[in-house]
Amino acid sequence: MNTLLSKKIKILPQKPGIYLFLAKGQSTSGGKGKTGNIIYIGKAKNLKKRVSSYFQKSKNVTADKLVMISKIAGLEYIITDNETEALLLEANLIKKHQPQFNIILKDDKNFLYIKLNLEQEWARVEFVRRPQIVVNKNNKINKVNKIVNRVNKYFGPYASADSARRTVKLLSRIFKFCTCKNFTKKSCLKFHLGWCVCPAETKISNSDYRKIFVHVAKFLKGQTNEILRELKIEMKKSSNQKSMKKPPIFAIKFKPLKK
Repeated sequence: MNTLLSKKIKILPQKPGIYLFLAKGQSTSGGKGKTGNIIYIGKAKNLKKRVSSYFQKSKNVTADKLVMISKIAGLEYIITDNETEALLLEANLIKKHQPQFNIILKDDKNFLYIKLNLEQEWARVEFVRRPQIVVNKNNKINKVNKIVNRVNKYFGPYASADSARRTVKLLSRIFKFCTCKNFTKKSCLKFHLGWCVCPAETKISNSDYRKIFVHVAKFLKGQTNEILRELKIEMKKSSNQKSMKKPPIFAIKFKPLKK
């Protein structure tokens, strides 16, 4: 953030209004090299608090917002009497100027990502609009093969919410992971239909349950042949041990994948 921008943010009023982020380039007055390009327009209940929030360190910032922030070179604002007036003014100005990042961030809302939440004690599948990213000290984005968090994994975006949900429904039938909220405490209809390995009923260990999500991630990457190869090896080892207690994940996935 440049000095002038920093000073302007410090003197922003704590009142409702709209703010305009400007970038370097062709200015609205026609001069080059000045700040004037409107790249984003937003509304705020408290202008100072809202604008300041963009420049505070956060692990939850999205990639698109990080790019936008890096381009901000100037700032303008208009005070309004209330939030409703700010909302109407924001809509009119966005329609008039069509700022680059208003369009990008709006389009993002039409897509869904499949998130493998591995941070919780028991892994689960979730849907998110935007993946979290990991930003290092130099504000560089760490992103490798859709994995944009040290723990969680994201796949997408899917063009429609329906396609993302149908994908997860198919995966849950194949890999038998649970999709209900309280699967560690009680069973649901899906368990009784044979569609999931409810830990509350099967007593599957946490480590074995997490192995399911290793295979889910590989499936979403298109590595189905690798999954089959690994499962064959696991099942062979299990049979050689002549154990009647076979880990559930071996039996539940191999047959559906062969079809």
